[in-house]
Amino acid sequence: MGVKAINLGTHQTLSAASMATARCELSEDQDSALHSLENNIRRLNACIARATEEGLIVELTRKSRYHSSTGAAWGDQMMPMVSSKT
Repeated sequence: MGVKAINLGTHQTLSAASMATARCELSEDQDSALHSLENNIRRLNACIARATEEGLIVELTRKSRYHSSTGAAWGDQMMPMVSSKT
């Protein structure tokens, strides 16, 4: 089974049919996890926007790479690097 990528950052540029097809290939648990991830990324982006409006510089960097218990999947865990212009 090959790896299929769903790019959350550019999902707006995918047609609705393309996104629906990609999501149909996911299990119910995978789709739920992806939905949670999408929602949390939106909240994170809103927090980053607020922090930058308050004069902070925010850069996300990879803190570690998490591997599933089976070793079949992985994901990058992020850490904010924050500094102030003032």
